[in-house]
Amino acid sequence: METHLLEFRILSLLRNRNAFLKYSSILKEHLFGSKHTKYIYKLLLFYHRQIKSKTTVPLSSLFTLVSSRIKENEAEKYKEIIRKVKKFPFADEAIADDIVRKFAQRQLLKIMIMDALQGLDRDEHLDIAKLRSRLDEALVIDSTEVLETAYNYFSNPMQRMEEDRNKLRIPTYLSPEIDRAMDQGLSTGELALIMAPTKVGKTMFLLNIAYNAVKHGKKVVYVTLELSKAKIASRFDQLVTRKPKEYLNIHPGIVFKYIKKLKTKGGGLMIKDCTSARLSPVELGLYLERLRKDFEFDMVVVDQVDLMYSPKEYKERRYELSSIVVSLRRMGATMGIPVWAATQANRAAGEAGVTTLWDIAEDIGKANWADIILALSQSPEDKEENIMWLDVVGNRIGESNPRVMLTTNYTLMSLKGNVSKPKEKE
Repeated sequence: METHLLEFRILSLLRNRNAFLKYSSILKEHLFGSKHTKYIYKLLLFYHRQIKSKTTVPLSSLFTLVSSRIKENEAEKYKEIIRKVKKFPFADEAIADDIVRKFAQRQLLKIMIMDALQGLDRDEHLDIAKLRSRLDEALVIDSTEVLETAYNYFSNPMQRMEEDRNKLRIPTYLSPEIDRAMDQGLSTGELALIMAPTKVGKTMFLLNIAYNAVKHGKKVVYVTLELSKAKIASRFDQLVTRKPKEYLNIHPGIVFKYIKKLKTKGGGLMIKDCTSARLSPVELGLYLERLRKDFEFDMVVVDQVDLMYSPKEYKERRYELSSIVVSLRRMGATMGIPVWAATQANRAAGEAGVTTLWDIAEDIGKANWADIILALSQSPEDKEENIMWLDVVGNRIGESNPRVMLTTNYTLMSLKGNVSKPKEKE
């Protein structure tokens, strides 16, 4: 984003008194790049300090302040900045927090580097302590909200409990036992990982999770990094119509009929194809914020997390994967949505036909950040009998870790919960 445009949007955000109070500890006048944006920031600061009765600074008040304080031949430039502040607001404030913090961090680091370079050019003694202070100021920005906010346990517990009861929870609808273990579904800000070896059924599982949510009136974004949108859509066709692919190839018109019927349920489905380009959690977050303007989704599905990347460099891939899972969980919390994601289990689990928590590929750290981890297991004999086993192998949401047998229908891409089976004691 072009620097001045970003400054206009931040100034637009700061017109709101609550936003100004929230970011006043990290946004300072010297962080803005031009004398004009610096001055508009000072006017906002003056207004919020002097007039506390209004939640938003009127643009007319900014124009008046400029007219009364700036020479007539210079005022027009400042008024043009105010017009741009009006023209470029944040469309969704959910994304603003990350952008504001990154802007402040980048500007502080830029100032630190420029001070150091100027000192070297003038052959001056570098004030290492001052540079270190600037760096610490930049680093602490990510912790500002953590340092400033806390929940008072003694304040209104009834309200807290009521809010928790009323949280949106989206069941899997695959098995009552699994949904009970998840407190009747995945809730806002929670991350679920489905883990399985290659070719065992991660995509099939996520397709069913997404379809069941849509069928019950929820809007879902399905992000695919492995199969093209055409293949994912084709598999949804099989689920929606309950017809095999061969039949649909001969009678394609039936798909329209079933989709039209599904649409009456009030749900929606967007398929984001990221198979031809790399995708980071930040890029996914930006895409979802833009999408949210026209498609108010309830849940995001990522297939699969191991194919994502982080722009930050790590010594080992396993650390990068853990950071990606952390970012997805934070994204879900920021947006107030549940997130489902697939992750790979190692080859040993595939050969044994049994998947445990310790079979998670690359790094167990991925599991440490998930609210619930489910594992799919399938031996060659299970596949012949059209079954697979679903185990809750990690659970921060509920107390039980059930094992459920799923009946598979690969022709129709469907899964169905069947007779449960207690786990064998290790």
